[in-house]
Amino acid sequence: MQKFILIRHAKALSRNKAEAKNISDKNRPLTTSGIKQFKKFIKLKKNKQNKINLFVSSPYKRAIETLDIILDVKNIDAAPIKIFSKITPEDNPKHLLAWLKKRTEKLILIVSHEPFMSNFLNQSLDSEKWTKKIKKGGIVEIGYYSKNQKFKLIAFNNPSSRD
Repeated sequence: MQKFILIRHAKALSRNKAEAKNISDKNRPLTTSGIKQFKKFIKLKKNKQNKINLFVSSPYKRAIETLDIILDVKNIDAAPIKIFSKITPEDNPKHLLAWLKKRTEKLILIVSHEPFMSNFLNQSLDSEKWTKKIKKGGIVEIGYYSKNQKFKLIAFNNPSSRD
């Protein structure tokens, strides 16, 4: 079984404030409070994971900054980092699904956005429709069984603070 950890980026500058400052959606940075809240949340997560073999991030600034926090706070051993252009908010998850099914790494951590993550979970999980709200900084862990090509929910954690 392979495992995939999907993390929604931490709280970023609002769209309205970004537009007022002429900042594109792709370049919206994390807020100071978003950084602080995510660091606190990620520190509480136990390192029960095996070694992460690959880090994947959306090309959007807020996702890359979130990945940087994870690497810094968790002091994770270096693994390759891939910027995947097909996991932005409005992308179709079929690209990620097809790509993941070809991967051989045991544990991949992916930082992305909503509604992409919920759409991905709806397309990949066989058991039921994904209806949970993934808050900013939320973590979803799924397993992939290549023998029968099935994805299964392992864990879901949302930060307790408001986004």
